[in-house]
Order: sequence, then C-alpha cells, then structure tokens
Amino acid sequence: MAIVYVTLKIMPANPEVDLSQLTEEAKLIISEHEGNVMESKEEPVAFGLKAVLITFSRNEDKGTSDDIEEALSGLENVASVSVEDVRRGIG
Repeated sequence: MAIVYVTLKIMPANPEVDLSQLTEEAKLIISEHEGNVMESKEEPVAFGLKAVLITFSRNEDKGTSDDIEEALSGLENVASVSVEDVRRGIG
C-alpha cells in the first residue's frame, strides 16, 4: 500500500490574516480528511504577504487531495489553495 505526500500552498486573503490560526484550522481540516500533517511553514510572497505551506501524508487509496483543497478554500480568510508538490512513498 502506498502513501502520498502532498504539499499545499495556502494563500491568505490579505497580509493581516493571523497565519498561526489559519495553520491550525488547516491542520484540523487535513486531519478530518484522514491526512497526517508532517510540516507547516510560512513562505514570503511579496509586499508583506506570506503563504502557508503544509505537507501531509495520506493513504493513496483515498484518491486525490481535491476534498481537502475544497475544504481549505472554504475558509473565510483563504484566497486560494494550490498543490505545490506530490510524491509517492512505498513501504
């Protein structure tokens, strides 16, 4: 059985968004969709705006990460969610 490792880039709606709160909300949503958060970090974008990068693992049998992306996109202070990286681990 394979595990998929996905990195999502979450863009906040504006530079004033509390990124620590946004990260915690994102981790909760990922966990609810059977993902295991491995790492989260902030990445400067431009003009004081920072994105949140979250890497999580999930069983390949669950399919794509579309359900997680949709849930994250529905958060109040999120402008966009995009997949930055997908890797497959076997073990």
